[in-house]
Amino acid sequence: MAQPASAKDIARAHEFLSPARAAALCCVSEARFESWIHQGLVPVVRHGSRKMVKSRDLIQHLINHNIRIPEALLQGGRKKILFIALHEQVESKLAAAAIRLLHRLRNQEDCIVDFIRHGEHTELKVITFEPDRIVLLGTGEAADTLLAALGRLLTPQASIECLHPSEVEQQTASLTAR
Repeated sequence: MAQPASAKDIARAHEFLSPARAAALCCVSEARFESWIHQGLVPVVRHGSRKMVKSRDLIQHLINHNIRIPEALLQGGRKKILFIALHEQVESKLAAAAIRLLHRLRNQEDCIVDFIRHGEHTELKVITFEPDRIVLLGTGEAADTLLAALGRLLTPQASIECLHPSEVEQQTASLTAR
């Protein structure tokens, strides 16, 4: 009797995609997908005489252009984490804590991460990226306002946390424990 496919086996099966398969997953025509390739938006690799697209490159393209990531590319329980900087500049202590948190998260689970600065396109990014988790870099009135706005856009399973500059060590430990 065949063993059920593991999350790693499923992810490996989607590691390289033909342009036709990638176009189908993204719900775009093959011609449109080929134009993305010709414009250099989605890199291709050669496997013998075949052109293939790495799923990670395709995911990065989708993230960069605020296009939803198809569920088939998220096989294996990959989580989407969105870091949002609340201010133009992030304090060095807070940035270092975010990097440590990211490192810990990547060691715990396979995840897709994006970083943005809060602004007029924040809601668009949340709607298209559909994060499982949001980490706000900073606190205060801006965080409270954003928390209220984002709460109505997220699924009930999604979580939002604030990484506060004065409590970074304590918070990064508790955030990775979740």
